[in-house]
Amino acid sequence: MYGDRFGKSLCHAWAASPVYLLGKYFAGVQSLSPGGAQYEVKPRMEFLQELECTLPIGEDRCIRIRGDANEVKIEEMMEV
Repeated sequence: MYGDRFGKSLCHAWAASPVYLLGKYFAGVQSLSPGGAQYEVKPRMEFLQELECTLPIGEDRCIRIRGDANEVKIEEMMEV
């Protein structure tokens, strides 16, 4: 990569960090058991006007969070 025999991309950790931070601190998703079998969702709507995101919670499951200051809907679904 980049003409260097031992070169590698160092951007993966930087690219993955926003997903973790947004999921944990804004969407409020926290795993309560290994593999995401149990989880808690407490969106921090005081920082947002509205929120719409889909986050993985296990190997083949994800949750969709949509809402605003008045109402938040959480839907669990199989990952495609």
